[in-house]
Amino acid sequence: MADDKAFILYFAVDATIRGKGIGSQMLSCLKQRYTGGIVLESEIVGTNADNEQQRLQRYQFYQRNGVLDSGFVAQNMGGTFHLLRTSDQITVADYLKAIDILGLTTTMQ
Repeated sequence: MADDKAFILYFAVDATIRGKGIGSQMLSCLKQRYTGGIVLESEIVGTNADNEQQRLQRYQFYQRNGVLDSGFVAQNMGGTFHLLRTSDQITVADYLKAIDILGLTTTMQ
């Protein structure tokens, strides 16, 4: 990926400090730093998974913070994920390049 784009493999805030705006602040800083866009994954929603509510809350958090669904779904590391991005400048090719750099494999839908 170019220096102005980033792939976030895993985004989390410690449970003891959630709900205080820290995650939103972190995303805002990342978006300022990576002006070409950020790409990340969020577990697929709507599958009645055991943690469906948690998945939906994560997905909605990203949506509220300007990280939008690309319409693509990735399968990797034993899971199925919405491919999210902050900019249309982020393409599936960017995502696949980041996955390759990490030595992971994925399939796209």
